[in-house]
Amino acid sequence: MLTCWKRLAPNLAMERAAIYFKALSMKKFFSLSITIALVGCASPYVPPTSGPTAKIRFENDAQRNLYISYFDQSSQCVGRRSTEVILPTTEQEHIVRANSDLTFQYYLTNHNGGGHEQYCLMNLRFHPKASNVYVFRTSEGFNNCRWLMTDSTDANAPTPIELKRIVWKRGFDESSSWCNE
Repeated sequence: MLTCWKRLAPNLAMERAAIYFKALSMKKFFSLSITIALVGCASPYVPPTSGPTAKIRFENDAQRNLYISYFDQSSQCVGRRSTEVILPTTEQEHIVRANSDLTFQYYLTNHNGGGHEQYCLMNLRFHPKASNVYVFRTSEGFNNCRWLMTDSTDANAPTPIELKRIVWKRGFDESSSWCNE
């Protein structure tokens, strides 16, 4: 009889756990689901493994953390993919697809205790050329953001690159559109 109880005990624990989770109201479950979706846990950026590519080196000369995200579909800012945070006074190099428009989201944050403030949130677009090396340098001044992108393929003669500002909008999730165009 004791042996039978030992075999039933795990099943009894599972039944009690199932009853507990069923008791969790749908309202709480739905609220938790929406919260997770709105937090915006972007998928990580994965560099291209085939086709023409270019390099972008991001240099963070600001006093805040720099975040960069790329879009799978550049023209509509759909499929946001995030890179690792770029800390102040550091840099990071990314391999990107070339010979087509590339849109990336750029913003600085200032983490304060449990929350953070965003600065300079914008989408920028340009047309990288295959095998070229680009440098994106960001800094900040009094209540403004500064950035400059150069084609630095020839390190002795960097050429400024014009970036098109794309109107930012909040997407519902990482697969939705993050720009108005």
